[in-house]
Amino acid sequence: QEGHYMGEGTFLAESFDIAAGLLANAPNDGRMKVLLVLIDSKIEDADQTSIAKSKLDAAGVHTVGIVIRKSILHTTGVEGDLEAEASLRPLVTEPQETHFANLMIDELQETVFEKWCNPS
Repeated sequence: QEGHYMGEGTFLAESFDIAAGLLANAPNDGRMKVLLVLIDSKIEDADQTSIAKSKLDAAGVHTVGIVIRKSILHTTGVEGDLEAEASLRPLVTEPQETHFANLMIDELQETVFEKWCNPS
């Protein structure tokens, strides 16, 4: 997004809007439409993002959210994974248990790409 630079927070509303536009017009060939969101800090524009999320829902898109934490321990504060989790959870598709994770980067491949995304 213009005006938001690396290290200045997580802003998702505009990207959710763009994804909704792209996926709403995508051909329906029987495959599930999925938006995979990876963040490492609190979403700064969560209210605007929730409005954009309704467009994704209307397009039949499953929103999957993953918080990437920096260590084994959970952290709090501006850059903490627990704040990131609290801001991302309301934006994922229900049930949250299958559409949300808080992982260390080392866990990403096994959990997401080998388990969740495995077509077998």
